[in-house]
Amino acid sequence: PDCPDCTDGPDTPDEVSDITTVKTNNTTTYVPGTTVPYTITVTNNGPSAASSVTVADMAPAGTTISSWTAVVTTGTATLANASGTGDFSELITNMSNGAVVTYTVNVDVPADFTGGLTNTVVVTNPEDPTPDCPDCTDGPDTSINLPPDAVNDMFTVISGGTLTGSVVANDDSTDGPFTQVTLIGGPFNGTLSLNLDGSFTYMPNAGYLGTDVFQYNYCDGGTPNLCDAAIVTITVSENVLQLRPRALLQGALLGNGGGLIMRDDLRTEGYIPTVEPYSGLASFEHRGSGGGESISASVLTDNGQDAIVDWVFVELRSASDSAQVIATRSALLQRDGDIVDTDGSSALQFVGPLDGSYFVSVRHRNHLGAMTSSPVALSSVPAVVDFTDTGSDFYHRIPQFDGFEQAVVEGAYALYLGNTNFNGQVNYAGQSNDPDINYQAIINAVGNPGQLQSYILSGYRATDVNLDGITKYTGFNNDVDPIFNVSVPSPLNSSNIVTFNLIEQLPLPAGE
Repeated sequence: PDCPDCTDGPDTPDEVSDITTVKTNNTTTYVPGTTVPYTITVTNNGPSAASSVTVADMAPAGTTISSWTAVVTTGTATLANASGTGDFSELITNMSNGAVVTYTVNVDVPADFTGGLTNTVVVTNPEDPTPDCPDCTDGPDTSINLPPDAVNDMFTVISGGTLTGSVVANDDSTDGPFTQVTLIGGPFNGTLSLNLDGSFTYMPNAGYLGTDVFQYNYCDGGTPNLCDAAIVTITVSENVLQLRPRALLQGALLGNGGGLIMRDDLRTEGYIPTVEPYSGLASFEHRGSGGGESISASVLTDNGQDAIVDWVFVELRSASDSAQVIATRSALLQRDGDIVDTDGSSALQFVGPLDGSYFVSVRHRNHLGAMTSSPVALSSVPAVVDFTDTGSDFYHRIPQFDGFEQAVVEGAYALYLGNTNFNGQVNYAGQSNDPDINYQAIINAVGNPGQLQSYILSGYRATDVNLDGITKYTGFNNDVDPIFNVSVPSPLNSSNIVTFNLIEQLPLPAGE
């Protein structure tokens, strides 16, 4: 009866675990240039514990995993690592029935990345009876189109000039695929050509100075086509040319004790006017913005080599027609020959003319003027034009005056003195001679009722050819002898004829 085969031994259950995985980032879109997070949820559905589960994840092609973390959110499990960077393959051991482990993965997406974000997490467990879990992958993410950012622009252009540029240089449409610019409105004081790529050409209306604006749409051409608007502000200002001429006046070099530093008697005697003397003066006509220049009394306080000798008249003439005066300025002449602006020291400024080449001429109220022989390139950078340089060539209208356009004083050129009647000639005797102007000024002076030829007339006058502040017809330092000495013994007057005309070498005005 005691049969040993009548009983069955105890049964040992098979170890079975069911692992499921869900991967998601809860969105179907991403933004290039950002970090996209997603989660991997690994669950043991039992009924037994899982002794060994491997979780492997690789970043989508073209991206990188910047960081990841792992947390046991339900039940118990042992993690080989709780965090890391880059692609990973991690081991979970002793994962209890019902345990849940959650991985949070951060993927860096480059700014120029296109296409969908797709990858597959691989979870293996030798005890899982259904390894082909249908919940182990998440669908691909697609990029979204971000709106472009149009930024306001500011440009400057000179009156009469042309502005070219681009309105999109500071705009942003990084996700593209392309830009398209269209005009919304404006400009109101000029003409505009605006291209689809944002390049433009703008020309202000003739004579306009101030601010002009136009508005444009900046579209990215994506799906949907998103746009942003911006305003372009253009400041139209006058152009400024700068010039540093040099010249000497023969009259102010007389009696200076030698050298090339001119006397400044008109300044020391207080005769130099604070408003330029050329407006309304015969044969002097202002052009452009010239005329009405004035100075403060403090400009006349310098008593050194930069002291002011007198006002001079500077002209810019057309490069294609030197008889055409484009712009003028009344300027100040220093003792050392520098011609400066009305502050007494700065480069001479011409407001309005465009950058380019011009003939430059310098004139004085009782001296003969001179002009460059060729155009001079002028811009906002001061250009030096030295009329005193005997090595330079100057314009001559009459062939025999070549090399004699100015007087030579101690190795330097100086403008000829003596043109008291503003006719562009120095003439000692004969019709329209210059000493007659001096004579009439003396004889008819209010303070000379006796009409004495020796009378001395003080003040700022064209008859004061040696610029000492007095007009004298006879006697020591009179203003007639210098006229004789300039014209009669001139190298151009080989016969020493007293009626010889020393002629100003400037282009004749049109029609003369």
